[in-house]
Amino acid sequence: MRVLQLIDTLRPGGAERMAVNIANSLSQYIEFSGICCTRKEGALVKDISSNSNLFCLRKKSRFDLFALLRLGQIITRSRITIVHAHGSSVFFAYILKSLGYSFKLVWHDHYGEAEKLDIRSSYLMNFVSKKIDTIISVNQLLKEWAINHLSCEKVVFLKNFVSSLPASNQSLANYIVGRENAFHIIAVGNLRPQKDYDNLINAFEKLPQEFDIYLHIFGEDTESVYSRNILKRIKQSTRAEKIIYEGIDKDILYNLNKFDLGVISSRSEGLSLVFLEFAFAGLPIVATNTGMISEIGGSNVRIVPVNNSQRLSDAISYSYLHHKNVKLKAGILKKIIKKEYSEPAFSQNLLNIYKGL
Repeated sequence: MRVLQLIDTLRPGGAERMAVNIANSLSQYIEFSGICCTRKEGALVKDISSNSNLFCLRKKSRFDLFALLRLGQIITRSRITIVHAHGSSVFFAYILKSLGYSFKLVWHDHYGEAEKLDIRSSYLMNFVSKKIDTIISVNQLLKEWAINHLSCEKVVFLKNFVSSLPASNQSLANYIVGRENAFHIIAVGNLRPQKDYDNLINAFEKLPQEFDIYLHIFGEDTESVYSRNILKRIKQSTRAEKIIYEGIDKDILYNLNKFDLGVISSRSEGLSLVFLEFAFAGLPIVATNTGMISEIGGSNVRIVPVNNSQRLSDAISYSYLHHKNVKLKAGILKKIIKKEYSEPAFSQNLLNIYKGL
């Protein structure tokens, strides 16, 4: 079995991390495992194992003929039998397959606006789906949408997984700005509207002044109007001295256990990989009711409504004041995640999907 993961970039993001994790995991089980980014590389390149093969097409436009031919050469020379396309990279694979290249096409749907599927356009994707052999959806809502709106006969729900990472021996004082004996909150996600950092900053500003709390935001500045507004908002915040934008940190997953609370303020998610990573690190979590978090976390996570900064602030306050209790619940959740969202279980299920092709 020779499989190529196809993704637009290797910049930090949930779909991108899953593509890398899958390529690395499969390298243990199959003859050839590779990953190819259609546009450009990114910070996640350093996470690709030496057993996984990396390619980059450096596509300059949507229909870059030379990039398309390079992908065809990779598939031919590496004798790829399955192209596992993530997100919008499936369109490039579709064109290549339409030109007569022989490979099975799997599309992994990581769509992050799962709560708003009623406004998701399906016209173009329905056309493309006629060339897709299997669709993998990261949650049940996406699976039902694919069954109802697309033409692919085989649609499966396969939950994301998290990889075990060695803990860093760095101290908090050497790692980030802020008093080490204070209470440190972490939020991870690129500066995009979906992550609703306005909501998080509003919630943080509502916390009692006497709370010794720092908020650390990790994620890529997308250089958009939204990201510029968020960075400006942080600087002008009434708690600006305690809100720290950390940017991209390639080692953050190794250091999650240094923090006291993980917060997810998103207005929507697919199946939040950040949530699974927080849980896997044993970090107490406060999250908005998105992306199956309440179904997975149950009473071990403090769930609040979307876009409700007061409820989010109250949940953070509770976690600050009752930290021993929320830490115990985080330990329970960690055991659940390690059992049900582990790499071996995911890889075996994925290999069975491939074999079914």
